[in-house]
Amino acid sequence: MKKHQISSELINLDIIKKILDKKIKLELSEEATAAIEKCRNYLDEKMKNSKVPVYGVTTGFGSLCNKSISSEDLSTLQRNLVLSHACGFGEEVPQEIVRIMLLLKVQSLSYGHSGAQLVTIQRLIDFFNNGVYPVVSHVEHTKGKITTYFLQDYTEELASLNAIKEQDDSFDLNYCKELSRDVFG
Repeated sequence: MKKHQISSELINLDIIKKILDKKIKLELSEEATAAIEKCRNYLDEKMKNSKVPVYGVTTGFGSLCNKSISSEDLSTLQRNLVLSHACGFGEEVPQEIVRIMLLLKVQSLSYGHSGAQLVTIQRLIDFFNNGVYPVVSHVEHTKGKITTYFLQDYTEELASLNAIKEQDDSFDLNYCKELSRDVFG
């Protein structure tokens, strides 16, 4: 089966359409893998050897940008960030749009500028290739009162109100939970 190699080469609408219409699988090029690992290694070294805080990596976010996070709490900070992004409300975004979002997320993370772990990007590719798409919600109009939460108030229970769409019986929710445990510990 033909695969599209994710690389530093820009993709255009024609390429996106071809990938989606022909259900072409994704894989990382050697170039992308090297760029991802180089950036991650740089970030790991920076965190290990620097006394200067790195926003959102060794500090809180937003108004907590001046609050340093201890090395023992860094995994919790990153996990809570992911959980906070798993919470949403409103109408469900059509799966075709979610597929495009997932493809573009993989492409953007593969340039090697984010500090994301290779295993995280590979999991997103696994999701794309196996038809596992998150439920994404949105609101057309932002009128009315919206409830927001402080990052420290997010819980697994709050995040679990969202879901994934299972498209392939061999790639079930339990497998996704195992992948999550592998990534987040």
